[in-house]
Amino acid sequence: MDKLKLNLGSGIVYRPEYVNIDRFGGSLADIVCDVGDLPFDSQSVGSIDALQLIEHFDYVHCVYVLSEWFRVLRPGGLLILETPDLYKSFKKLKKENSEKQKVTLQWIYGIDSCGMQHKVVLPFELLRALLEEIGFEDVLQEDQRTHKYERGLRVVCRKPLSCRASEIFALFRKCLRSELEVDDSDVLIGVENYCIKEIYGEFLDDKEDSVNRIIARSAVCNPKIALAFCRVLFESGEIGEEEYGQKTEMIDYLIESEFHRKLFTLWSRYKKSILKTDSDYEMFIENVESRVVGMLNARDYGGLEYILSLDAADIDVFNMHVVQLAARRLFNRGVKEFCRRKHEDSRSLFLESVKLNPENPLCYWNIARLGIVLGYGKESVLEGYADALLTVRDKRVKVMIEKERELFCVGKAYEILKEAVSEDALNV
Repeated sequence: MDKLKLNLGSGIVYRPEYVNIDRFGGSLADIVCDVGDLPFDSQSVGSIDALQLIEHFDYVHCVYVLSEWFRVLRPGGLLILETPDLYKSFKKLKKENSEKQKVTLQWIYGIDSCGMQHKVVLPFELLRALLEEIGFEDVLQEDQRTHKYERGLRVVCRKPLSCRASEIFALFRKCLRSELEVDDSDVLIGVENYCIKEIYGEFLDDKEDSVNRIIARSAVCNPKIALAFCRVLFESGEIGEEEYGQKTEMIDYLIESEFHRKLFTLWSRYKKSILKTDSDYEMFIENVESRVVGMLNARDYGGLEYILSLDAADIDVFNMHVVQLAARRLFNRGVKEFCRRKHEDSRSLFLESVKLNPENPLCYWNIARLGIVLGYGKESVLEGYADALLTVRDKRVKVMIEKERELFCVGKAYEILKEAVSEDALNV
């Protein structure tokens, strides 16, 4: 078992002592598959060479790919990486003539041929931090051994002999991608930042009492994440078959009910305070999580009845990043409708946007202008300006809003532009 060695991203290079693996059929690989989804049991591989490979993934996919390699390595197994050296490559780039610069640029960014595109080149400090976060130890930098015509980085690290929690979360990431059936980086970044990192810390702190809390937090983001977590706990022997069956029965119910999509609708209806969106969101999440924990403890769906009666929004996961992105889209749709002179539709879109994120001053500024265009009363227009001034942080923009409000107050609304305020107002 210790002799099983993988050469990942083998391409046209065949190494006789290795199992050569590549995702492209035109390679000389022994196995054609995704290197982020290897057909090997956990702890079954002695060592992995991934030479000039990780730069072909963006940062968040590097997390999942490296976790998969961690999963298949046996305790004590070695991972050897080579990748372009970002800092040295840019230093060289500044010194070379244009012809040599072209080669170095191809080395850093790749070329637009099958399997040759690069997405991110990680400097050693960032790569080391990522490897250690996943669970690797003894992360060392060595002299490069391949492609010496350009500046390369060679990193050697080891899977610890004892790393139970890291192994569980490496398997969790594999199951998670399979359950979600989503490979979009924006979605995975949200999952990592708003879910995985938080539940990892909670799992380490108190495994005995944290399982239901972790399931609840995962289910808020997407119940399929909770299902993946339970499956891994069961396969790892952390929970028994009866407990696994009870929990997955309830999680399946949340999946069928599109729980996370309905939470988005609930958040849009949730009463929020201007300038307190973060704390409001934390309270919202805590309340929902406590309801899910109660459901799991009592095996009763009653506490979620109202949430599950709501309409489901078209989202893959629920977190603040998704909320803010949706609010921004609504804002820009409002700008578009304003430009098309569909003023009522525009105002409705701005109002929907602030229901999701009540801290966008440009929404309120547009609402004030639309109030003038549509002939709303003075109180309504001034309320729009007041909210805009309350939320604005840019001093220059604040001065512009104050001047416009003053024009309105002294009866010179005719001097105010009857045009949409776009995001460009923050970029001038």
